[in-house]
Amino acid sequence: MKKVFQTRVSKENGNCAQAVIASLFNLGLEDVPDFVSNHHIKPMAVEIVKFLNNRGFKAGYVYSDSKYGKTILDVTSVDDGVDGYFYAVVKSKTFDNGLHAVVVDKNLNIVHDPNPNGRCLDLEPKDVVQILMTNIFK
Repeated sequence: MKKVFQTRVSKENGNCAQAVIASLFNLGLEDVPDFVSNHHIKPMAVEIVKFLNNRGFKAGYVYSDSKYGKTILDVTSVDDGVDGYFYAVVKSKTFDNGLHAVVVDKNLNIVHDPNPNGRCLDLEPKDVVQILMTNIFK
């Protein structure tokens, strides 16, 4: 995994999702769509899943309040992510009532915060509210 940092830090128009996907795939920021700028065309989550599907992954989101009785950690035990790392969402520590994309390992430890301030690095696995599974939907 290559640590790529976001270039726009904003509650409404940040590009943390773009930076996390670039990090997972060892790409430059410019090689990944700016999901937020495209948000007015299609929902950002749909565009991220489409990006992963185009790379051979069968992606989908799992939430911490899963209606299936499984925790996010239960699900990561059967998914390899992208070389063992996952796109995850936590509550922002920069903006009130905001969400922020980060990279986590299989145990939901945050291994990369794309915000240059790095404030989310001290969050714990219990703070992950959503994760993008990459292979569970094969």
